[in-house]
Order: sequence, then structure tokens, then C-alpha cells
Amino acid sequence: MERYPPWKWPTVMRIFAAKHLDETVRSKSTSGGVFVALCEYVLGLGGVVYGARFDQAMRVVHDRAVSMDECARFSGSKYVQSDMGSCYRLVREDMQAGRRVLFSGTPCQVAGLRSFLELSRTVGNLLTVDLVCHGVPSPMIWAAHVGFIQAAERSSLLDYRFRDKSAGWHRSRHVAVMDRGAISNHRVDAFREVFNFNYALRPSCHVCPFARLDRVADITLGDYWGVGQHFPDFDDNRGVSLVILHSEDGSAAFDAIRDHFSLIELSVEQCLQQPLQAPTPPSPQRAAFWRAYRQGGYEAAIRRFTSYGLIRRIARGLRRAIREFMS
Repeated sequence: MERYPPWKWPTVMRIFAAKHLDETVRSKSTSGGVFVALCEYVLGLGGVVYGARFDQAMRVVHDRAVSMDECARFSGSKYVQSDMGSCYRLVREDMQAGRRVLFSGTPCQVAGLRSFLELSRTVGNLLTVDLVCHGVPSPMIWAAHVGFIQAAERSSLLDYRFRDKSAGWHRSRHVAVMDRGAISNHRVDAFREVFNFNYALRPSCHVCPFARLDRVADITLGDYWGVGQHFPDFDDNRGVSLVILHSEDGSAAFDAIRDHFSLIELSVEQCLQQPLQAPTPPSPQRAAFWRAYRQGGYEAAIRRFTSYGLIRRIARGLRRAIREFMS
């Protein structure tokens, strides 16, 4: 078998903006619901799906699914580096058994799988999907956030939605699902700021060779953030997927599910986003954030570098003013 050369990048064949016609599917998806349809397609062929989910300890791990109920755990963005475990080996075993495999992950995880398998692009029973990736934060910081939320709320964390769309796709928020209900507050939101401000992305993310339009995957999925500029009538604030097809296998798979979507074909100029052009730059305060974390822990770091600290100061000032007024 021919190894896929890292310098031999595939071409971009077609690009689409996509919205699933089933609003229930789209409401549960981060953007337009394309991944759900791909899962249904591959499972319908007797195949298996690999993706990222939370385990019981709220770590993000890669896992194998053979039903849509199991695939449901993969839905929704997870802004953490996943633990691959034995998934690469299991993918190889499934392929050797002749099963169709859908593997989804970050661009580097897809490249790692292809390197592990020593396979060229022309593989009939492997379909790979990567993400328009901003970068992945340290799992250590995510574990610290989980512990912080559980201690502050005096409740166990059961699930976490990094992109809850209940207030609209453009105003998606972090929601922590505790054993006594779902919450979204300044404590939960601190991780969103840590991620968005690039305080704790892995150092390798800032020099990522896959932050470009051409990828090693068959299909690239992401949010189509340019929809409001280019096609405002297509934007209903409920999520639109960006679909970039890189290979004949990817195009064939998408053609098999395209009847489930409202689609607009895009030009390259209409789809470009920062992660499709260059790696995410580090925050100028990255080193200071990590110093604060190592010296005082997670809460000390977010108190200094996110609005969590400002809101706490405002709340303390209001409580002090109320006590003085009442005395």
C-alpha cells in the first residue's frame, strides 16, 4: 500500500453551504446537521462511525459507534483535544473486516490515522471528515474547568454544550448540564473566553500545517460564518454548515445525502475563514495566563484573564453597597 505523502495535498473539488431540512436534527447540531446525515448514510451501509464524546469523568475521548443512538454522543463541538485510545487500531480492524468506516476528528487526527494505516487516498471503505479547527486547548485546563464548575455549583457535571443554540446560532453559549439542571453563567463562560482568546491552545496548534484550505480528509465540515455577508436570506440564525469536498469519495458520500439539505454552492472566496488560511496565533498573554495557572490554579487564572474576575468584583461591590445602604 502506498503511503500518503504529507506534501501531496488533495484539491478542493466542491464547496457548499448546507442546512438540514429536518429542523429537529439541525437544532441538535452545532451548525447545519451534515455530520448526522453522514452517520446515517454510513450506518445504512452496515458501517461504523468514529467520533469524539464525553466519558463518565467528562474527559473527551474518541469512540466507535454502530447505531445512531451511539452516534448522538458525537454531536456538538467539543473544544478539547480528545484521547484517541485504541481507535486507530479498531479502525484498521474494521477496514480489514470489509466494513465501511466514517472517521471524524481534527485535521491532525485524520492525518495521524492515514499515517498509521499507511494508506493512500484511494481507499474505498474509509471516509474521513475533519473540522475547520481553531485549535484545541489543553485537556489539563478542561479538567480544571470541570472541577471548578462542580465545586462552585456543588453539583456533578453530566454534560457540557460548547455551542448551545437556544439563544440562536450567532449567540451560542456554553451550557453546563449539572445533576440538578442546566446552567449558563460567568463561571461556565470562563472556558469560552480561555478558548476564544487563545490562552491555552496546544503550542502545536499555533504552527499547524493543516490550517489551510486543502486537507488530507475527504470532507471538511465547519460553521459557515460567511453566510450573513454573502447570502443573508439563507441565514435564519439556526445554523449553516460549511461543507468542503476534497475527494471523489467525499463527493460521492455527500451526493448520497444531499437531498436532505437546502444547499448553495460556494466559491473559494465565499468560504474562506481564518483557520482555512493560517494557524491561530497565540494570545500575547498566553505565557502570563499559564504562570497565573501554575502559581494559583485555574480560578486564579480566569479571575485575572476573563470576565469572571470582573463580574465577581462587580458583584462584591454591589453586595457591599447594599449592606451599607441597609445599615
